[in-house]
Amino acid sequence: MPEKPKLRVGIVGAGWAGEGHAFGFGECPRTEVVAIANRTRETGEALAERFDVPTVDDDYRALIDHGVDIIGVTTPGHTHHEITMAALEAGVHVLCEKPMAKNLAEARRMIDACRESGTHLIVNHQRRTTRPLRRMRELIAEGAIGDITLIRASCAGDVLTDGTHAIDSMRFLAGDVPVEWVFGSVYRTRVDPD
Repeated sequence: MPEKPKLRVGIVGAGWAGEGHAFGFGECPRTEVVAIANRTRETGEALAERFDVPTVDDDYRALIDHGVDIIGVTTPGHTHHEITMAALEAGVHVLCEKPMAKNLAEARRMIDACRESGTHLIVNHQRRTTRPLRRMRELIAEGAIGDITLIRASCAGDVLTDGTHAIDSMRFLAGDVPVEWVFGSVYRTRVDPD
């Protein structure tokens, strides 16, 4: 059987999350990072040099037109909808950082665009792949710690970028069973501008 060609990946955003995406896709034998787009060209060039990427663009549209199969969207959250929609409409698969979108309406449009284009949209919840969470899940599945009746989590960051990891981790530990009941609260302290 002939070997399948590698999927061509472009990274949009060259910060620490972009570096993580570039490293992950670079380690995968089925993918090859071929382009990086970043608002600040110097930052994009630095990441491109580090990962020996042959092409750097400063506009995500040029990256999509570069012939990539997948893009990793690691830009600020308020840009995710626009970039993801452009990629999905071009038939490019997307691995998007959190938050997926600014609101539920944008998220629904992204999902609809994915279905219409036949592409895949994945929101990055990599913590479920970590060794401690996988081991906890194994112990729960084996019944080693008894029946789970409650899973509680907290996060130090905001709900959209950090809390989403807590929610996904709880779902993973529970075996991704359908959710029956949820209770949540948000605690915020007032920060004086002085």
